[in-house]
Amino acid sequence: MKFRSLLILSATLLFFTSTAFAQRDSIPLSTIIDKANKSINSHPVEKVYLHFDKPYYAIGDTIWYKAYLTYGLHQPSELSRIIYVDIINSHDQAIETQMLTVKNGSAIGSISLTQPGYDQDSYHIRAYTRWMTNFDKAYFFNKTIVVGNAINKQVSTVISIRRTANTGEAGINTTITYKDTEGNAYADKKVQWTITNNSEDIAKGKGVTDAQGKLNIIFPNTASVDLAAAVLNTVLDAGNRKIINNSFPLKSAALPADVQFFPEGGNLVNNILCRIAIKAIQSNGLSTDFSATITDNTGAAVTTCNSEHAGMGQFMLTPQAGKTYKASVTFKDGTKDVYELPQAQTGGMAMGVVTTDTSRLIVKISVDETYLKSHLNKIFYLVGKIGPVICYAAKLTLMQPEVVVFIPTDKLPTGLIQLTLLTALGQPISERL
Repeated sequence: MKFRSLLILSATLLFFTSTAFAQRDSIPLSTIIDKANKSINSHPVEKVYLHFDKPYYAIGDTIWYKAYLTYGLHQPSELSRIIYVDIINSHDQAIETQMLTVKNGSAIGSISLTQPGYDQDSYHIRAYTRWMTNFDKAYFFNKTIVVGNAINKQVSTVISIRRTANTGEAGINTTITYKDTEGNAYADKKVQWTITNNSEDIAKGKGVTDAQGKLNIIFPNTASVDLAAAVLNTVLDAGNRKIINNSFPLKSAALPADVQFFPEGGNLVNNILCRIAIKAIQSNGLSTDFSATITDNTGAAVTTCNSEHAGMGQFMLTPQAGKTYKASVTFKDGTKDVYELPQAQTGGMAMGVVTTDTSRLIVKISVDETYLKSHLNKIFYLVGKIGPVICYAAKLTLMQPEVVVFIPTDKLPTGLIQLTLLTALGQPISERL
């Protein structure tokens, strides 16, 4: 089956010239494109996307959704006629599998939460076609939907951790809000609480809820206690002989926040300025704001960074040979920790992309002196793909340590483009979305 979208390739196959690289069409580059086109024509990859009507649901609701089936450059797929939708509970038990008939690349479905088997839980929604089972399951659509119980839910909890960097000591600060079925707070109510670990009590206490129905519990913990197996049990005296028992696993508070570093293009190279993205994630999977100071192995501060949105930030760094770097991170709750940055390599190539000018992509390719000497006049390829379709390609001959390439965006299809820098043998060196 041929893709009509591939006809645009001749219009979007661009080649540039600069003082640093000589770029021209070539048989090897054409061969790469021909092989890529042959592969997607003989093994087209479908994608399924489900669009839900709400972000969360309660028992008794109906989940309405629309399914989209595409391939190539987001065209309606003509390969499959049926989309399979699996609903799986938190115990990895399949509740049901729906079969949707596809028409013009879309289908409509619903999940009734009044059926037997649906309880308050987190459900894994997986969607695919029979054709997609021939490929990696990573291409399947996956989403987790939380289903609550609006009738029986009487309490919600927020657990946060206070952790001192580089020590085993930690404290758990828990806030529990008690409300009745009408949403009214259980104010001025007595609560007894116990923290157990493998049926052994490791802490206990009592308190009184405030005017908003909130109870604060501070539990000083030590490294000898395994919070991954600990449970907080509470008993609320709601009055009129009404007792409310709740249990809250402390597993989400057992681990420190995870801080991840993403050098642009994939690698840090010594003596090359690189943009590094940073993301902080709490143990419950949610992002958290932070501030960070980057220091080298001598203890000298190199730069600073603050989160800009949803626990994400960025900073610029030119790593030096013989040095290592770490980030001292302070989170919004006051806790601190130290994280090692990825090790920079000597003799490498890096790629950065600037997208502030919406009329063009500005691609900057840099190499260090060692790499330039060993790869002078060697051929490289810069390839841009949207999905499986190549929409840009250029042949580069390495002549100088730096070049800036401009790719007009009006020559590219709409979508997320993946730019990959390849050796003459087709081995990827650097990649950027």
